[in-house]
Amino acid sequence: LERAILELQGESDNTYSRTSTSVPDLYRIVVNKGTDQSNSFSFNNSFSLNGATNTSTNKALELLNGTFVLNDATTTINLTTGN
Repeated sequence: LERAILELQGESDNTYSRTSTSVPDLYRIVVNKGTDQSNSFSFNNSFSLNGATNTSTNKALELLNGTFVLNDATTTINLTTGN
């Protein structure tokens, strides 16, 4: 089983846009964009996020610093399914 963790870092605003037909299959996304909410990362296309959301630690989406923006109406992320 392969698991990809995408950690978004840096003190700038960045964007993901997909140009191929393959939808990324990610295990976890960690957002750590600087020291506050002023830097952002935007997803303009769909992706799959399949990490655990039913544990008390290591959720599929971890927001440390920065702003996480979903600009694709078809993308659904479970933030918690328990614990």
